[in-house]
Amino acid sequence: MMAFFFVYCAFLELSETVRVLHCHGNPMNPPPITLILRPPTVLLVEWTVFEVSLSSFGGAPTWHLVGMEVIGHATLPRISSPIIAVDNILRSCATRGGDIYHLKEECSSHPGDEIKQWAAWKKDFRIQSDSDVTNSINREFDRMDQQLQDYQPERPDDFPNDWFIGIPPSEHVNQYNITLDESELDERHQLCLRLAVQCAQLYRHELGNKANLRPFYFDTLTQEVLNDWDLSLKEQRWIAKQAREIELR
Repeated sequence: MMAFFFVYCAFLELSETVRVLHCHGNPMNPPPITLILRPPTVLLVEWTVFEVSLSSFGGAPTWHLVGMEVIGHATLPRISSPIIAVDNILRSCATRGGDIYHLKEECSSHPGDEIKQWAAWKKDFRIQSDSDVTNSINREFDRMDQQLQDYQPERPDDFPNDWFIGIPPSEHVNQYNITLDESELDERHQLCLRLAVQCAQLYRHELGNKANLRPFYFDTLTQEVLNDWDLSLKEQRWIAKQAREIELR
């Protein structure tokens, strides 16, 4: 039997409700923990979260990501528009500008070029002070990471390995002699496990009790979560199976 899986919605202070984000919204302070049903558009490393007050928002506090955007093999400083939501399952933040930032690895411990860019940005907007609020988001990420580790500490034997980079879906995989290495498989497992938790959260949000979930509607919700992700067919099936077995409370 699968162990109970705990999911927190600390910023919302709700035990049974999960908000689902589909589109743009307005900044909130702090941003709510929610489900972001879109893949990331920006990969950010060496990241920090700052709170400032912008005149364009009537002086209300807004939170901004500051970090290094990964573009191919290069990294460039990047500052986000105001954060409107945080997904602690996928370690992602949605911003008012429409981008979804995936916050890879740990937050910044050795600030560099991104902080110089941030100083220039503050000067341009005549901002006198800022507050580092990274820990507010990082705590939620760490808590979820620990829960995932406790729930499924290792990649199970039934996890599929049929995802390949650069092979069109119409091609026959067995024409190629390509094998993912262990680290790549572990990354795929982490992504798929997190998507399974997202699916389970969405089921509960929509119906409250998975016992009342009809198979067709279950599959429809799964497709809603997975539609825009680059997943193999076997990975999608594995995610759906995991989502059915995960218990939330």
